[in-house]
Amino acid sequence: MASTRPTHYPSLIIGFHWLVAALVLAAFALVFVAEELGDKSLKGTLITLHKSIGISVLFIMVLRIMMTLTIVRPAAAPGPRALRIVAQSVHWAFYGLLIAIPFLGWWMSSAAGKPINWFFLFEVPSVAALDMPFAKELKEWHEELGEILLVLVGLHAGAALWHHYVKKDNTLQRMLPKKKSP
Repeated sequence: MASTRPTHYPSLIIGFHWLVAALVLAAFALVFVAEELGDKSLKGTLITLHKSIGISVLFIMVLRIMMTLTIVRPAAAPGPRALRIVAQSVHWAFYGLLIAIPFLGWWMSSAAGKPINWFFLFEVPSVAALDMPFAKELKEWHEELGEILLVLVGLHAGAALWHHYVKKDNTLQRMLPKKKSP
């Protein structure tokens, strides 16, 4: 009996996809607003939330990658092989960035001697000894990779919309929750 691939992503993958998307957008918004503030107390609160979200994204992505490697997913949308290779490369770039960026932030905070207080509930263990020059270098990497992530997010969203409105295929719908039957 031949196995068939699903036409829709599993609910768990869809949930993680949109949860990570929301968390990443929230992390960018928090750091953007924090940089514009003069109020140090509020700025500190926003940065704590930014770091908490980053740690959350890191651990969610580890789970997401394990799921990606073990759960049967729909076949790639038909199209030129080169486009499928680009799409797959962008997805793996997302996975790499969504692990590297939060880890660099955690490493940077540790090296700067600034503990991460996860959503004001508990302190995340440090992963590095105090080293301010290294913390500054890590900050640059964290920010530069964040900018690359923003570009990829824009390309990813644009590609999804192109598939939906121009190609009129089901690529976007496969990553949306299924509509319940009446």
